Amino acid sequence: MLRTALPLILCGGGVVLLLLAMALFRRSRGHSLLAAGTLLATLVAALRVPVLPQVNLGLLLTWDPLARFGLVLAAAAGLAGLALGGRPGAGERDREGDEFPLLVVVAVFGAGAMVCARHLGGFFLGLETLGAALFALVGFPLSLRSLEAAVKYLVLASVATAFFLFGAALIFAQQGSLLLDRLLPAGGTIPPLTTAGLTLVLAGVAFKLALVPFHLWVADVYQGAPLPATALVATLSKGAAGVFLVRLVAVTPPAGGRGLTSALALLAVLSMLGGNLLALRQRNLKRLLAYSSIAQLGYLVVALTTPGPRGVTAALLTLIVYTVAVFGALAVLHRLDPGEAAEADLESVRGLYWRRPVLGGAFTLFLLSLAGVPLTAGFIGKWAILAAGFAHWPLLLVLLAGSVIGFYYYLRVIRVMAGEPRAAAAGEPPLLAKASPGSGPALVLAALLLLWLGILPGAWWSWLTRVAVALFAGGAPV
Repeated sequence: MLRTALPLILCGGGVVLLLLAMALFRRSRGHSLLAAGTLLATLVAALRVPVLPQVNLGLLLTWDPLARFGLVLAAAAGLAGLALGGRPGAGERDREGDEFPLLVVVAVFGAGAMVCARHLGGFFLGLETLGAALFALVGFPLSLRSLEAAVKYLVLASVATAFFLFGAALIFAQQGSLLLDRLLPAGGTIPPLTTAGLTLVLAGVAFKLALVPFHLWVADVYQGAPLPATALVATLSKGAAGVFLVRLVAVTPPAGGRGLTSALALLAVLSMLGGNLLALRQRNLKRLLAYSSIAQLGYLVVALTTPGPRGVTAALLTLIVYTVAVFGALAVLHRLDPGEAAEADLESVRGLYWRRPVLGGAFTLFLLSLAGVPLTAGFIGKWAILAAGFAHWPLLLVLLAGSVIGFYYYLRVIRVMAGEPRAAAAGEPPLLAKASPGSGPALVLAALLLLWLGILPGAWWSWLTRVAVALFAGGAPV
């Protein structure tokens, strides 16, 4: 069991080492290197530790192919967020040696507990660890805008946590267990108390995914938070919640899962339509990405309405594409202007093809992938959802309608980038020098991953299919 838990042990040990290092050596550049080393070691260990038939790490956690997938995704998202936060933007104090690297590693550790959870108690502990770290990151460094975003995130997250805990209490009162595979009876009628409890638990998870109607926090937090924190909220937090939702749906007994499927279908419809329609009115690019992410995760939920490995495979592929594409889009904004990204509106990217052609091309790739244009990774993800959920044709019609709406606002940004540069662009100082040194390699890697997924998805598809099949087979090796 000790070897199986090695990835989580390394991540937790890195948190302790960072705390000791910060107590002994303040303002040291080695803190970021230690955090990056911890996350890299966690990523390598997650890939190298063999996945045997499902191994339970005590009562709360498990190690199986889905847990490995989630931990790899979390560690990669943490490394990406760390790359964006390596150097401050204009007017911010130096982040080297302060709490930023520690908070990122703590957030990854919490996300790791969420993706490995086999018990609602384990998920709750990971959820609160991740939430506490993200709350501090959203408000760090302190400013009026970031403080407002942090308070909104804290208050609404507390309400969602209350929903989750009350729902767990109702389920325990009825079922006598909080293990995920025992939340619902194997057959027969679901008791009303269990139905109410599962609804409240699903509401708590939907808040983390920012699904409609639990989305009210997302745009304000995206806009007000520093850009590295925005990237972590968009990728790490939503990725961990998405993996847990996949596990919850997969272990639900078929007889008891019909109500859950109906609830997911309703959330998917509201999110696909609501997210895309709200994004139509946005001129701030961070708010546009916030609302479009609601629609993207609505597409993921559509895949989960299809029982069996095909739906899980499509959901995991969609989660990868979303994580890489939205991080890449935010990384472009960071490269453009790390200090004023909160004010990044459409006019800030006008003429980007002429002023920064490489960044303009990369931004186009990420936007087209989010839109699901053919020959992009996003198209592969949407095609997988369509193939898996063909029986649920009303949901697929809503998905196609949402995608058409999404084309409009994504192409609007591309049209602005192809326009004439702003009048002041010629006299502006080069802003790329202020960006963190790790943001460039992270941006290149994100673009290459999307191209790989869009052009040669076979290896990714085979891996994710094995993960999905093993999940339904009880954790067979992959």
